[in-house]
Amino acid sequence: AAAQESNTIVQYIAQVYGGSTGLYPASPTEQALARQWLEFGEQYLVAKTNPVFFGAVRGRYAASLHKEGTPPREEIEAAVPGCVEAFEALERHLVGRRWVLGEGFSVADITVAIQANRLIVRLNL
Repeated sequence: AAAQESNTIVQYIAQVYGGSTGLYPASPTEQALARQWLEFGEQYLVAKTNPVFFGAVRGRYAASLHKEGTPPREEIEAAVPGCVEAFEALERHLVGRRWVLGEGFSVADITVAIQANRLIVRLNL
C-alpha cells in the first residue's frame, strides 16, 4: 500500500532517509510537536491560504469550497485577513527561533514552509 497523505509521506521520508540529520526528531516529545506543526500547516494554514492562493493564482475556487468558477476579487480580498492571522500565529511561535522546533530544520518546517512559499513566490510578496 502506498502512502497518499503529504504529511505521512514527509514523515516517512524523514524517518527512513533523514538518518542523524535531525530532520525527524529523536524524542517522542519532539516527534509529537513536529506532528502538531505538520497538522497546523496542513489543516490551519491550508484552510486560511487556499481561498487566497486558488483565487488569486489559479483563478478558481479551492476544491474544498465545492464551488465552480472564478471567485470575485472582493471574495479573495475578504479571505486575506484570515491568511494574515494564520501566518501571524506562526510568526508568534517563531519569535526567538529560526526553525519551528527551535534547534534546526525538521519535518515541522516543511508544511508551513510550503504554504508560505506558494504565496510568496506565486504572488510576488
